[in-house]
Amino acid sequence: MDSRFRGSDHAQGLRIRLVSRGVWTRAFARVAGSNV
Repeated sequence: MDSRFRGSDHAQGLRIRLVSRGVWTRAFARVAGSNV
């Protein structure tokens, strides 16, 4: 039960990291595009 919960928590962390990375990449691209 503990290891199972830890596994799902780790997967959720990776998912949040991927989503946040996509948001930052999109925001950075928008700023770079407006500067150029």
